Amino acid sequence: MIETLAERIAIQLKQINPHETKSVPTMKFGLILIINMLLIITTSLTISLMIGTFYETLITLAGFLVLRQFSGGFHYSSSVYCTMTSIGGAVIIPLVNLPNDFVTPIIIITLVLVALFAPQGMEMQSRIFKQKHTFFLKIISIMIVSSLFLIDSETLVKTFFVQSLTLIPLKGGGK
Repeated sequence: MIETLAERIAIQLKQINPHETKSVPTMKFGLILIINMLLIITTSLTISLMIGTFYETLITLAGFLVLRQFSGGFHYSSSVYCTMTSIGGAVIIPLVNLPNDFVTPIIIITLVLVALFAPQGMEMQSRIFKQKHTFFLKIISIMIVSSLFLIDSETLVKTFFVQSLTLIPLKGGGK
């Protein structure tokens, strides 16, 4: 559905201005990213408004985006799966309550996962990724997660933990 919409828009843009636009596949790829992001943000925030978790969902979306930008993570082969999982996570994470005794251990587990596996799957995800930047992306990811010791945000603890789980390399599934 998203891919079809993006392709239709890309074809129309190419027809309107064939000489000054990128190729249809290139525009389609960019449009898929934009449509996915808009759909995830608007749907998640709309649902969160209805259930009373708007602020926490906003923090979840922002935290996930920031850490993922530097750490990477699992990629679905379908944008529909990505969109549905992202919306589900953004809406559900704020609803999960952590006992106070779990916060520090979860931060430590998150740090270990990031230290072991970040960056992961960044080749198609980030413009800043180059093999020579791997160490710096790992350090930035560790610093972002370490900030949880200074920032009192249970929402970010849960968000960074879930994002760190997407770093674990699994065989099969997505890309």
